[in-house]
Amino acid sequence: MHFHRNAKLGLSGRHELVLKIAAGSSIRQAAASFNVSPATAHRWFTRWRKASAAQRRSLSCLFDRSSRPAHSPRRLSPEAEHAICECRRRTGWGPKLVAGATGFRHSTV
Repeated sequence: MHFHRNAKLGLSGRHELVLKIAAGSSIRQAAASFNVSPATAHRWFTRWRKASAAQRRSLSCLFDRSSRPAHSPRRLSPEAEHAICECRRRTGWGPKLVAGATGFRHSTV
């Protein structure tokens, strides 16, 4: 498991934080004792509270989540993606030239 490189707390620190809040400490007090913001402490405790028993046992609810979007409603069709990628591979051109050749905007390419 990988952690965000700027994460203040590792898995054990996150676990201790949520256990301290669950034991009755306020979120603000727990955050101060672990040198994190109250918003961060609230985020971890909310994930802990909403997790199933199995997720709590494995501590998977305290892992970092991907920042990748769940869906991309304006994504190009697979055919259009293939045409752009094929043009770039075949010619070695940059976005502006490929845009002219394929009919898409260079920001899309």
